[in-house]
Amino acid sequence: QTQTQTQTQTQTHEPSQESSQSKPPQQQQKAQQQPKGKKGGGGGGQQPAVKKPIDISRLNLRVGRILSCKRHDKADHLYIEEIDLGEKAPRQVVSGLAKYIPLEDMQNRLIVVVTNLKASNFKGVQSQAMVIAATSASGTEVDLLNVPEGAKVGERISIEGYDGEPDAVVDAKKEDVVGAIKPDITTDSEGRATYRGILWKTSGGICTSKLTNAHLG
Repeated sequence: QTQTQTQTQTQTHEPSQESSQSKPPQQQQKAQQQPKGKKGGGGGGQQPAVKKPIDISRLNLRVGRILSCKRHDKADHLYIEEIDLGEKAPRQVVSGLAKYIPLEDMQNRLIVVVTNLKASNFKGVQSQAMVIAATSASGTEVDLLNVPEGAKVGERISIEGYDGEPDAVVDAKKEDVVGAIKPDITTDSEGRATYRGILWKTSGGICTSKLTNAHLG
C-alpha cells in the first residue's frame, strides 16, 4: 500500500514538472521568479492584531454614586445596587459585600466603578459593572474605596502615566485584564489607592480607604 501511494504521488507531481519543462525558456524564468501568493488576495492577507499591553489604562474606572442598595433575594452575601455614572440611566451592579459592609453604609455615597467589564449574571440578576473595594491581607475586612466629595459623577479616575484609551469591553474569558493587574492595585501605608505606587486621583482629591496596605478589586 505504501508503494502504491508513493507511485501515485510521484505520478501526480510529474505532469506539473513536464508542463513546466515544455514551456519556452522565457516563460520558465518568469514562472520561477513569480512569488507564491497567499490565498484570498495575492498574499495581502490581514496582519494579526497587535495585543495591547496589560495595564490599568485598559479599565474604564469612573466615579459613581450609589442611589440605592438592597440584598439579593437568592444570595445573602450579595447586594444589588443602582449606581449613577452620569449616563442616561443608572446601572445595576451586583457586589459580594453584604457580609462585610452594613446596608446603611451602601447608600448615597461616591465610589469607584469599573464600567467596561462584560455584563454577567449572579443568581439571575445582571451586573453591569464592578464596584472597587479594599480587602485586608487577612481577608477578614473589606471597605469600599472612598471618593472625596467634590468629585464629579462619571469622571474618569486619573492615574498619571496611564491615561490611554480603555477597552470598549473587557471580557475575562478572552483576556483576564483585571486578574493580571490585581497584584499592582493596593492602598499604601496611608490608605491611599495606588497602581504601581501611583495615586488614584479625581477632581475632588485622592481615592482612599480606611484599610492600609490592602488589596483593591
